[in-house]
Amino acid sequence: MADGRAIQKSWLQKKFGVTTVSSWAKLIMLSCHDEKSGFEYFFKLFDEFFQRDITLDTNKTEEMAQHGSK
Repeated sequence: MADGRAIQKSWLQKKFGVTTVSSWAKLIMLSCHDEKSGFEYFFKLFDEFFQRDITLDTNKTEEMAQHGSK
């Protein structure tokens, strides 16, 4: 699972298909027309990022259980 840092910049770069922006905040603001919408979008992405980690952890646990029962 993620270590609690905001949203990892490399994940955002991959999501947006961008490699040249220097911060995650600038990446988010490229898609928003003002700071309020950027703030709201941050939390949407934050949830998506952590949901991704939860899904990966669940899949890994299920895979380990399947291999252990063979």
